[in-house]
Amino acid sequence: MVDLGSLKWQLRRGKLELDIVLQRFRQRYPFEQLSDQELQALADLLELSDEELLDMFLDRNQPSAPDQQQMLKKILDAAHSNPG
Repeated sequence: MVDLGSLKWQLRRGKLELDIVLQRFRQRYPFEQLSDQELQALADLLELSDEELLDMFLDRNQPSAPDQQQMLKKILDAAHSNPG
């Protein structure tokens, strides 16, 4: 089971670009709306370095695991939607 407090903390990154994308995701998808599998995929993605995440957000690289690919799509969809 994923520690939600730790996950919330990991959403804060060292790069402003990552913070913006991840905070939009967090606003659109509160943890309570995510399944255990989605939370685990998010936790796995957040274990990556800022540079690795940025490469994925910029479509320079993709995660190999299908559940991580789906979570990446959800994150990017939230980033491209209108806030509010």
